[in-house]
Amino acid sequence: MTKDETTYLACVAKLGCYACRVYGGNTTKAKARTTSSPFLAVPLCDEHAATLQNQRAWRMLGTTEQQALADTNRQLFARRFSNFEGK
Repeated sequence: MTKDETTYLACVAKLGCYACRVYGGNTTKAKARTTSSPFLAVPLCDEHAATLQNQRAWRMLGTTEQQALADTNRQLFARRFSNFEGK
């Protein structure tokens, strides 16, 4: 894994568990769970990582894995650009 990939995964993990935020609005400590590429990662806590292994579980959450990836990337870009603006 390259330095850029490692840095990206660390930033994703800092967002907190995606499923915990969707369910209850709170953020729990998470690890970046990757699919086919390190740059396609969703932050999930251990509990939700074990649960969200299939598409049915994602549907029960009210989203899809692709939507979770898009939301994660949107949050990362929002944080990145807010840092440039001095916030």
